[in-house]
Amino acid sequence: MNKGNTSNAKLVITVDGKYILRKLKDTKQATTEFLLSKGLSDHNISSRILLSNKNQSYIKDNAHIYNLQNYIENDKDTNKEINLYKMGKAISLFHSNTKTITGIHEQNDRFSLENMWFEIKQRVEFNNLEYKSKLVTLIEKCANYKFEKNCYIHGDLGVWNLLFNKNKIYIIDFW
Repeated sequence: MNKGNTSNAKLVITVDGKYILRKLKDTKQATTEFLLSKGLSDHNISSRILLSNKNQSYIKDNAHIYNLQNYIENDKDTNKEINLYKMGKAISLFHSNTKTITGIHEQNDRFSLENMWFEIKQRVEFNNLEYKSKLVTLIEKCANYKFEKNCYIHGDLGVWNLLFNKNKIYIIDFW
């Protein structure tokens, strides 16, 4: 199950069914993913994360944090054409429903414009760009834009974090 860059997931098969056991960074991630899965599973776009015997959204083993969620079979046919309408509907449901979920933690923006811009300006070839002044003007305009945080952003939403099961599309790996 370790196909992603940061994934540490194991398939657990029991007499009751199949589950995914995922190692997480911390309890903030566990809480956020539980709340997101709870709100989104009602719309059939996410797998439900289960509560532990202690009614927690995670299991702690020594210094490690894990969650357990219901397993969703992914269609094996990789040549199957993606239904873009259904994919758009699932993503739309994700964004509209995350607005109403309280108690979720923000994660660091891995693609922060300010950080990327700083790194680009440090490069030697940046000073030799013929369109440098236009780029500086546009980036500074974007960096100064005041935006309102109004929903949770997935942060890594792509086909690699979508499960295609029959006629449904599920979103995974929120953090």
